[in-house]
Amino acid sequence: MLNRKTARQLIRFGAGAALGGLTLAVATAPAGNTAGPSFTRVQATFGQQVYTTSCQGCHGANLQGVRGPALVGQAFLSEWANGKRPAAELHAYIAEKMPRNKPASLTPAQYRNVTAYVLSKNGYPAGNRSLSAATLKTPLVPPPAR
Repeated sequence: MLNRKTARQLIRFGAGAALGGLTLAVATAPAGNTAGPSFTRVQATFGQQVYTTSCQGCHGANLQGVRGPALVGQAFLSEWANGKRPAAELHAYIAEKMPRNKPASLTPAQYRNVTAYVLSKNGYPAGNRSLSAATLKTPLVPPPAR
């Protein structure tokens, strides 16, 4: 069950997404966040909803991998969070090739939200700025220790 503040944030974000996939902010990641791009909890929450309907069948309820590869864990982090690739590459892969049975079928906002959800499930902390083209330029390094 959502509290009122979260519900209001979801409504505001949904309205922005409905107006052309706008993000809440387009600034770069906050100072000190060297692990990954900035995204909000609201984005990750929306991303979880999209993941459940469009991704879970292949990647599992816990992103553990079923027919598709795991989207969490050491193998995933070794591939994507080695400091050599920006988050934009992960996002582009998701946006261009997923879901496998209907590639590029989601909205730009949905792809950003799913990317935020995957990052959150890998231990990257949510911030106060939305995932955007600018923040996706951030190279992915391993997330901070939990």
